[in-house]
Amino acid sequence: MKHAPSESRIAGKTLHIPRRALLGGIAAFGAAGMFARSVNAAVARPANFIDTHIHPIGGEMTEVLKVDAYDRVNHPKIAQYVVDQMDMAGVSISLLSMGAEKGFADAAKQPDGARKLNDSLAAMAALHPTRLKFFACLPMPDMDACLHEVEYGTQSLGAVGVSLFTSFNDKWMGDPLYAPLFAELHRRKVAVKVHPRPSACCAIKEFPTGLMELGDDTARAISRMLLTGSAHKYSDMKIIWSHAGGALLGQLERYVGIVADDTKAAEAMPNGPDFELKRFYYDTAQAYHPATLAALKTLVPMSQIVFGTDMPHRTQLESREGVEKSGIFSAADLKAIGDSNIRRLLSLP
Repeated sequence: MKHAPSESRIAGKTLHIPRRALLGGIAAFGAAGMFARSVNAAVARPANFIDTHIHPIGGEMTEVLKVDAYDRVNHPKIAQYVVDQMDMAGVSISLLSMGAEKGFADAAKQPDGARKLNDSLAAMAALHPTRLKFFACLPMPDMDACLHEVEYGTQSLGAVGVSLFTSFNDKWMGDPLYAPLFAELHRRKVAVKVHPRPSACCAIKEFPTGLMELGDDTARAISRMLLTGSAHKYSDMKIIWSHAGGALLGQLERYVGIVADDTKAAEAMPNGPDFELKRFYYDTAQAYHPATLAALKTLVPMSQIVFGTDMPHRTQLESREGVEKSGIFSAADLKAIGDSNIRRLLSLP
């Protein structure tokens, strides 16, 4: 995937640095801390943001740090790299979760794979307990194993919530397959971080996966949650959708129309689609274009937007700058997005 260049101001000059070079350069100088100190001095920010969306284990992190991110022997190095990035961007806490990289996603399908990943995330977070927290992954579609992992992850390991993919094969969130899991997450009032993954149904091989399919699969999952009545039925399950809801924002009028045209859809959303959509949470990861943020601010109360970066696919610094410089939010809004909303949702101190 090609990435646009990043900008960094050092010694009064604007430098245009390819993102991959920036990440690799930071990693290369991480041990001595030289690069971190020089950048930190130039772009210092108060540590008052919380990143809800980073992936410390996966192929991209392996590429950045040139170590096997799946090997637990390397997790102290990865955790330190994450904390160094946080210091540069003024991020006080990062919430670790699974990404859509094939190795990570496939491993999480099996109970022993999910357990290994959760133990790894917990161990990484324990290295910096005041700075790193995590969402436990669940081994879909094994419902019994998922229920065990909810208990183990949140109670034994101290996860702040759980993470799910938008779909599993041809089953999207809201499918009856999910009912036992959703009932338990609703009962426990658990926060659920949802990440898209390429669906087997629809990928166009000529298009980069991140360009369309991840956003489309998020919109499919949201639609499935609404049209099956799952959003209404499991209202105490607190869902955080990635990337500002993906392709959702371009389809809003269609949700209104289908309720008017379809009796079953109206029954599934007795309070209407806007009511359900306004209760969800949405992160800003790779979604800080001013047009996207303006649409999201129009759709939902400010209390429902949280900061996210998708690191290492984007840096925390450029993500924070993107949100701050969008011109969409006031200082009070930025406080809510950057810190207050997610603290309230997860009962963070």
